[in-house]
Amino acid sequence: FGFPPGPDREGLRLGKDLPALRAKLQDVGFKGPVAWRTWVTLPVHDEEAFLAFATGQPPVAKFLGGLEEGQREEALQALREKGRAVLSEGAVQIAVAAVVAKK
Repeated sequence: FGFPPGPDREGLRLGKDLPALRAKLQDVGFKGPVAWRTWVTLPVHDEEAFLAFATGQPPVAKFLGGLEEGQREEALQALREKGRAVLSEGAVQIAVAAVVAKK
């Protein structure tokens, strides 16, 4: 389908550079920031919930919006199939950076 590259937003880059994330928090007045990477389990338990989650992501919605109707249906079917495959292996998780600090 020619899916475009992922977004390049500061929040996404910052989570990949934990020292920069801690420094940014210190720069705005937080004390002793501690940052780490972890996983979050999403409340996605069936194919339709997976499809709703996936199509609710701005880059996916933009991508789907640029397709012809037939291509869009083909892409949605591919997402449904991916959802079935992912769910057959267990929970849906995403990587996140977590931070705690004092103000």
